[in-house]
Amino acid sequence: MKYLLAPDSFKEAASAQAVAESMRRGVAAGDPGAECRMMPLSDGGEGLTDALVQATSGELRSEHAHDALGRPIITRYGFLGEGGFGTSHDGENPRTAVVELAAASGIERISPADRDPLAASTFGTGELIRAAIDAGAERIVLGLGGSATTDGGTGLARALGHRFLDADDCELPLGGGALPRLARIDDTEVPDDVRNIPIVLACDVTNPLTGTDGAAAVFAPQKGADAQQVATLDAGLARLADAILPPDERAFNQTVVYGKDTDAGAVINLCRQMPMTGTRQVVIVREAQSLRRLEQLSLYTASPCATTILVLCHKERNMDKRSQLYKQIAGRGVVFESVRPRDYEIAGWLAEYIRSRNCTIDAKSVSMLVDHLGADIAKIANEIDKLMTFLPEGTSRITAEHIEQNIGISKDFNNFELTRALSEKDMARALRIADHFARNPKENPLLVTLGTLFTHFQRIFIVNYQRWLCRRKGTPMPPDAELARMLKLSSAFFLKEYQQAASLYPNSRVFAIMGLIREYDLKSKGIDSGQATDGELLKELLLKIFVLR
Repeated sequence: MKYLLAPDSFKEAASAQAVAESMRRGVAAGDPGAECRMMPLSDGGEGLTDALVQATSGELRSEHAHDALGRPIITRYGFLGEGGFGTSHDGENPRTAVVELAAASGIERISPADRDPLAASTFGTGELIRAAIDAGAERIVLGLGGSATTDGGTGLARALGHRFLDADDCELPLGGGALPRLARIDDTEVPDDVRNIPIVLACDVTNPLTGTDGAAAVFAPQKGADAQQVATLDAGLARLADAILPPDERAFNQTVVYGKDTDAGAVINLCRQMPMTGTRQVVIVREAQSLRRLEQLSLYTASPCATTILVLCHKERNMDKRSQLYKQIAGRGVVFESVRPRDYEIAGWLAEYIRSRNCTIDAKSVSMLVDHLGADIAKIANEIDKLMTFLPEGTSRITAEHIEQNIGISKDFNNFELTRALSEKDMARALRIADHFARNPKENPLLVTLGTLFTHFQRIFIVNYQRWLCRRKGTPMPPDAELARMLKLSSAFFLKEYQQAASLYPNSRVFAIMGLIREYDLKSKGIDSGQATDGELLKELLLKIFVLR
């Protein structure tokens, strides 16, 4: 048997490489003849360097730097191997270095008692970038996850020659806490090799810089910031944005256009204009995927103006990485790719989004929303924003009743309640929910329900398997947090339901149920279904599940 072992890291517990090695030992213990290939992964946080270097047969290098609190450390960056990352504008593979914020400025390096969100800085990450450039790097891949900092990258920039000054032209101390006093940025001492090196950002989240959904509001509490410190950090990031492009210059030097309303030629003309009363202008193209003759922008990106910052906001589909335009952007600028949360991450993302709006939500309500709204985060955010406007003043917690009253999702008849009825073997309640689904087929499509049921019993199978494995080895069950990760649950809150259900559904029965779900998935698509409606198929499936022995 061949196994592909491709884990991410366990935050603040084990690296992806260590997890993969542990998986390999476990597989070998159960199947001595197994052939294992380890491929540690990373979402841009800790472990990115190791994952990319290993995947491309690259080279790791040790370097002296400083952690987020300025303490001397020895850490690592890496160079990718041959064919490692993209292709330069001249058709050759540039020498690409991988640097991750977590390596020098990571939260794992700072004990909870020592964390200082106002003083923490990315200076050490800048030291690693400087070392990589000195070692011959022609491109930098920078992983943004796992940091202990909210300084807007100012520490990193300072290590590369930028100076951040207050109104008296005195240099500010490191850390985001000092940024509210920022008056101007001096880049006169930045060397040319730093100015000209392209940096590709590796990140799986997207947030505006400031506000209720901004970097400070969403991420600073994870790094130890209280409400007052979040406000200070948010104000500092806003001041940083103003220092980069002052508000009084934006009317003259910031232009926003939409791709569907213009074409590449018009954008090029905007980019070739000179800034007014300032040193740079910003041209932002929203919905760039709709820009007419998009590829013609390569006529500009081949030789861009030094005084223009062009921002292309490309969404809904990926830009063709084989195109000349993409290669030129990657070779001369910054590519920032925001990855949508995976399906099992939606619940956690939703709860975090609501917390950013200074509100909380109970676990049942999260499940209701995810079940009804699916994985479209734009749709989810829009519904939450509408809900927040209708909540009574002073409401700090969203409940199932609020959702039912304002979004129209039944708190008693949804897939979350259906799976719970199955877990409790409550046939009467399960059939009542199925009857409601049959009367409201558009709001409760059968294909979605079948997918939910399959995932539900798949999780029950995993719990049963873990119990069997632990009995065989004489070891205790994994901690709840670890078991929740195995089940891809957003919270251990839901674990109790699966533990109880596993006691009622042995895996021999679970296998049979999953086979039934597959059978009715085919029937829902018109195969051997006769004239049965979706509602009738669901009721039939549920009856078979309950009577199955």
